Amino acid sequence: MPNTLRIRRASATDAPWLLELFSAVVPGREFLPRELLVMQEQAQRSQWSQRWGSGGESLVEVDGAAAARVWVAWTPSALRIVELSVAPAFRGQGLGSRLLADLCSAADTAGQTMELAVDAENTVARHLYESLGFRTWNNPVHPNGFSLTMKRTPEETTTP
Repeated sequence: MPNTLRIRRASATDAPWLLELFSAVVPGREFLPRELLVMQEQAQRSQWSQRWGSGGESLVEVDGAAAARVWVAWTPSALRIVELSVAPAFRGQGLGSRLLADLCSAADTAGQTMELAVDAENTVARHLYESLGFRTWNNPVHPNGFSLTMKRTPEETTTP
């Protein structure tokens, strides 16, 4: 586990690293032309900013190195995890679990439900979310057919 964890607001100087992370989180993206990746990442950022607000995007540093991006939105009804992406070099070290546990603790303190969408085939992430009390909600398949909506209420929490 990392010694020093720092969470800060993402800035324009982080753009090259965030594009690299964007490329790495979905298998196959790394083979796309850079211009297409830039367009896709900018479209995603614009869509999320319009829907969730741009103030929720943070960069996570581990021992001074960029390691993850977390984008959250506090809505009147829930804490929405818009994205939590861990860079490949930092996966499997407990960073994602630690970040999620901290977010769960904050939501519990606020008495807020948490919600997120996860790729239906990402069994590693789904297992992690389920271990923290997230459950598939309502219609298990998101309208796009590829992701599941999961929710976690303070009453459903379990200690991992």
